[in-house]
Amino acid sequence: MREITKLTERKYGSILCILIVGAALRLYRLTDRSLWIDEIYSISIRGTEPASEIFLSSTLDSHPPLHYVVLHYWMEVFGNSVVATRIQAVIIGMAGILSLYLLGAELFDSRVGLIAASLLAVSPMHVNASRTVRMYGLLSLLAILSTYFFVLTARNYSYRSVGGYAISTILLLWTHPYAVFVVVAHNVYVVTVFVSNGEPRRLSFSWPRWSMSQVLIALWAFPGVARMLELAVGLSTGATGGLVSWMPDANRYHLIETLLYYAGLPSYYPYIVDATGIRLVAVIVALVAIVCIGVAFGEYGRQGSNRSWSSGQVDGLYLLSLLVGSAIVLPFVISKILRPVYHINSTIVGVFAFFLIVALGASKLPTGSVRTLCVVVLIGGLFVSSGFYLSASSIEPWNDAATHVESDATEGDLVVFNPQWIDTSYTYYAGGTKYETTGISENFSPREADELRTQVEDRDRVWVVSRFTPNLDRVTETVGESHTVQSYDQYGELRVYLFVETGSDDTEADDTSD
Repeated sequence: MREITKLTERKYGSILCILIVGAALRLYRLTDRSLWIDEIYSISIRGTEPASEIFLSSTLDSHPPLHYVVLHYWMEVFGNSVVATRIQAVIIGMAGILSLYLLGAELFDSRVGLIAASLLAVSPMHVNASRTVRMYGLLSLLAILSTYFFVLTARNYSYRSVGGYAISTILLLWTHPYAVFVVVAHNVYVVTVFVSNGEPRRLSFSWPRWSMSQVLIALWAFPGVARMLELAVGLSTGATGGLVSWMPDANRYHLIETLLYYAGLPSYYPYIVDATGIRLVAVIVALVAIVCIGVAFGEYGRQGSNRSWSSGQVDGLYLLSLLVGSAIVLPFVISKILRPVYHINSTIVGVFAFFLIVALGASKLPTGSVRTLCVVVLIGGLFVSSGFYLSASSIEPWNDAATHVESDATEGDLVVFNPQWIDTSYTYYAGGTKYETTGISENFSPREADELRTQVEDRDRVWVVSRFTPNLDRVTETVGESHTVQSYDQYGELRVYLFVETGSDDTEADDTSD
């Protein structure tokens, strides 16, 4: 009894240490780096809408509504500051780590759960998702919970397990289009179990029960499913190409990059990391992970002939393989057939299954010393990569750019946003402006050029705030027809120009770069 108590205390102590390390990585310099455009879009545009509009309105945003609804109510209580909104992401990320331990322990044993949770805690991919005011951390958490309750349901069809699976899966489908790939993996597992020959891996429910549950989940998940269907129809007809026009064509190198991202490559927009040296760390982690995956499947094959499936027993490795394959292969195939939709950040929906397979293989290594060495390399490599990510600089430091203009702008100034839609990001940090603002499109047509000339002709000072658009030279040349550049500052990829009316007594241009 005393030995069991010691083992239990050790297990809980290990979980606590993992959570402490995970929290430290997610809280470090949490507010030092500026929110970037997508985060500010979540906070200042979608998150401020009434919940009913978030659920029902059709927007240019391809994502289902749950993230924005949760953020909306969170901000009503805690406000929309950087720390308040990012803390929500941290809490969701920490819940994901704990949930992965529970899933690993349920599928295999507590050792596998602890290793997998450790990998997720220090993974740059998950750290990034757990510090950003976007839906990726929530997507990861709900994918884990949906799979956890799926396993419970497969083993024991009860109100608790079915209810947990239904709720988590409905919320998952309300979160992100890639959620559907998790549901596909679950259904492929169920179908193959029911049609398998020989000794079946029997489930605790019948096919009619399962089918009915899927229909009911789809109906309750209507806001998310409807958004996905709208996107799917638009992709097939070309009507919604603009939603994904920024995505590059998918190729085999994206698959290699995905493996490296899973292995810790800390390259996440808008944070710039010198990837030369850190890419080598990711390659080493990937190679060790591949060895562990090989061990997992080797052990699985070796025991195959002796395996006897009983009712309610779940083939964990097969299920996890379906989840990883669905999260990566299906969007890749869609990208090849319809339009590019392959987004490495979105494949975080499968990273938990990847880590569980790696953890299973690591736990099956022949000796304790080899097992320890592999786990240290895996966790250490991911931790080092997270350190590089956390020390990176943002190329969208809106706080610095807005503060610079606010500190010097006067009531009679004109601030030109290039393009127009960056005004939300600027205004988040600038607050209520005391000067007039205007904006132009990325195309900057001749008509807009004429309008801009008219707007600036009676202004003593004109600011141009630009976010790396190809029309910048034409914009500055247009303003420069009547004004002279007094100062130029660069904050990451943001440009801030101050023009003064030609012939004024202001000082000559002062070029600086930050």
